Amino acid sequence: MILTTKRLTLRPADLSYLHSTHAYAGDMDNTKFMMFLPATKEETFEYIKKCETAWLAQNQSSFEFDILLKSENNKFIGGIALELLQSNPQITETFGDNVADLGWILDKNYWNHGFVTEAAFAVVKLAKSLGYKKLIAQCDKDNIGSYRVMEKIGMTLFSNDGVRFNKCEPNVPKTELMYTMDL
Repeated sequence: MILTTKRLTLRPADLSYLHSTHAYAGDMDNTKFMMFLPATKEETFEYIKKCETAWLAQNQSSFEFDILLKSENNKFIGGIALELLQSNPQITETFGDNVADLGWILDKNYWNHGFVTEAAFAVVKLAKSLGYKKLIAQCDKDNIGSYRVMEKIGMTLFSNDGVRFNKCEPNVPKTELMYTMDL
């Protein structure tokens, strides 16, 4: 499955971009707002292997895309994911069934150009075509770029009192924002 936008190609994540994935996934500055990053090279490898396996699942519920920039000869610049949250009782109790999580990461050299917003619109369209009823996305309250993307694609703030721990500062509780969108 390949999604295209005006400036981007979104294709299934695979190990062909291991080194470029790890270049940003292992970078402390690039991942300062992330819960599970920065990653070691082994962790990056294992994550991508998990993504490859998910693409082969008969009842696929996880879609991790590589974001490729067309104007730079399809240069790999990040990733965007859609995952059905069918086995999370807290989510299904609050929102019901057919709820998916939307998340992304972009190489810091490509921030502030609208690439994630463009990719997110394409993935929202995919979520609708799959019959999902609601999307959720979360971020650190200090991650202005991420919550601005959520707002630009039509998501609204659901809660601003969640707590998260980012891997960069594992002992410092951070406020988590949760945005939602009905599809």
